[in-house]
Amino acid sequence: MNIGVMGCASIADRMVIPAILQMSEFKLVAVASRNSEKANSYASKFNCEAIIGYDELLERTDIEAIYMPLPTGIHLEWALKAIEKGKHLLIEKSLAANYNEAKQIIEAARDKGVLIKENFMFAYHKQLDVVKSILNSGQLGEIHTVRTAFGFPPFPDSNNIRYQTELAGGALLDAGAYTLKISALLLGFDIKVLSSIMNVDDKFGVDVSGSIMMTDSKGTGIQTAYGFNHFYQCQLELWGSLGKLTAPRIFTAGPGVATKITIEKAGNTEQIDLESDNHFINLLKHFHSSIKSGEFEGEYAEILAQARLIEETKAASI
Repeated sequence: MNIGVMGCASIADRMVIPAILQMSEFKLVAVASRNSEKANSYASKFNCEAIIGYDELLERTDIEAIYMPLPTGIHLEWALKAIEKGKHLLIEKSLAANYNEAKQIIEAARDKGVLIKENFMFAYHKQLDVVKSILNSGQLGEIHTVRTAFGFPPFPDSNNIRYQTELAGGALLDAGAYTLKISALLLGFDIKVLSSIMNVDDKFGVDVSGSIMMTDSKGTGIQTAYGFNHFYQCQLELWGSLGKLTAPRIFTAGPGVATKITIEKAGNTEQIDLESDNHFINLLKHFHSSIKSGEFEGEYAEILAQARLIEETKAASI
């Protein structure tokens, strides 16, 4: 399947394009940028065609799918244009700045019969399968509390897109989105937000840290914390009546990074060491197989559930 890349973001350069090039399912045809120097640089590095301008990429009839690592604030415009041209989309999180935008994108995709996939790569890492297996086995007992944390130090460049309100910057849509997503993947998409804190930086006008309290139909306490001005954390904790599970690299265990899961029970601690995995390749394989299957409603529902949780987080902020 021929794929094009819309935008020369760092994540595309470091992780996603190298993953595409390792796969037989996709052929990288072109990289598009509004900057000719960037487009030519990427094309030379990845042995594909350089395209100047996003509209020109969408006019290509030989490209079936688009990977879109653009800032969230311009996703709506370019997602709708790509959908109109019949392109399947793998789009960086967060897909939309708000629920209404996400709904517009999904309605357009449904009308055109194309797939929209939000790029939460960690969901396709084998360590999450192990976590789910342990959770479902019952060995932790009744789960009372789920805690997640994803935070990192401030970005060195003050003009970073994550600090720009016009591009839908802020920590919730960037880091906090991960904590919402994993909570739903583990406990179900019917979870709801009870309260939240969003701390806005006066200089940039965007939220730079926050925390969220949620629950599910069983009354499980779901606590998340996230931010841009933190000592690095990337952790999941499941605390049950019989034991506790921790996974200290749950979101960002990229290629070459081994992971571990610790299970604590009365008088016993077990560590499960896992080999590295390439969650970018795994996600791209899922994206490809989903396109081939033509079954898109499940993906649409996940996207809307995630957008709802983000909207509830904003509304519940105190």
